[in-house]
Formats: sequence, C-alpha cells, structure tokens
Amino acid sequence: MFWLKALVSAAIIMAAAGAAKRFGPFWGALIVALPLTSMLAMAFVWFDTKNAQLVNELARDIFILVPVSLLFFVPFLAARLTDLGFAANFTAGILLLCGGIILLHRLFPNL
Repeated sequence: MFWLKALVSAAIIMAAAGAAKRFGPFWGALIVALPLTSMLAMAFVWFDTKNAQLVNELARDIFILVPVSLLFFVPFLAARLTDLGFAANFTAGILLLCGGIILLHRLFPNL
C-alpha cells in the first residue's frame, strides 16, 4: 500500500509539472491549488485507521495551515520589485513559511 500511495502522489506532482510546461503555468498551478494532496491524505488516513475523529482533526489543521502556507509565495509575488532570482526567492519563501508556522504554533499551542 505504501508504494501505491507514493505512486499516486508522484503522479499528481508530475501531472502538475507537465501541465505547467505543456499548457502554461496556470494549468499546473490549478492542479497544485486543488486540495488533491489533502484529499489523498485524508483518504489514506481513513483507510488506514477508520478513525473519523482523526480525519476531522487533520481537515481542521489543514484548513488552518493553508493560509499560512501562502507566505511561501510572497517573495515570488514581489520578484519584479526585488529582482532576487529563483534561489533567493525560494529561500526567502521557506523562511517566511517557517516563521509563519512557528508564530501560528506559538499563538495556538494546542493545534
């Protein structure tokens, strides 16, 4: 079952990258923006545990973390102003994301 999960997950990532290259960035972004990974994770947890409460808590935490995860994209949105390049924007995005998660965890330690 592990390998099936890994293959399905890899197929979605490959589809997003392929769509971005072949049809344009919008179509790759659309695949990534869909909650496919969340849906897969929730389904995998359900099939593995049959624990509805665990799935509900996972969904709640995903819902809370999705807005924080958008911090990763801020440097890319500001790229025209900063002209930092991919590596710097990527690093800044990771740092912003980590900072946001740390702040969220400090503000809401029971999550």
